[in-house]
Amino acid sequence: VWYACQQNVHVISMSVGGDPIRWLEGVIAHAIYARNIIVCAAAGNGTPFVVFPAAYPDCIAVAATTPTDRPSQASSFGPEVTIAAPGHKVWEGDFVNGVPAVKAGCGTSYATPHVAGAAALWLHAHGRDALLQRYRGSASLQEVFKLLLRQTARNPGVLPAPGADGEVRREQEYTWNTGLYGAGILDVGAR
Repeated sequence: VWYACQQNVHVISMSVGGDPIRWLEGVIAHAIYARNIIVCAAAGNGTPFVVFPAAYPDCIAVAATTPTDRPSQASSFGPEVTIAAPGHKVWEGDFVNGVPAVKAGCGTSYATPHVAGAAALWLHAHGRDALLQRYRGSASLQEVFKLLLRQTARNPGVLPAPGADGEVRREQEYTWNTGLYGAGILDVGAR
């Protein structure tokens, strides 16, 4: 994160997780408030809580969803989650036994880059310098983008049909839980 700050990046996407590290929280705060970098972090996989650094209050914590708009069983969850994005059966290029292959992967490490990409599109569409001027002294770009994510998230509401393998509560209807999976699902096209 410190190196990224020195390179004058505008968006950081982190797909790491673990216990809290005080200096990391400080470096992330420096990135957000001193350098006006948007920082997105994967909520984690397979645990009933959000891992650090995503659990830091300043981060944009991202959970994973399935193609049918349900939270992925692979995704961690909790009140720290800002938003969810596609992260189940995402196609990726890889190597299997040394041979190039295309396969499906699951987890919040697949969802987080969607949100980071949306941040880059937002900065480009509105002009980062213009946004910095507009919000100078009132809010960081992270705070503004985080608010916009919440306001424009697509909340699927009640999903009455049974889900598929890999989905939370796939055997019954499911109501989107904003207290665990964020405001909803990333909607890049929302204004």
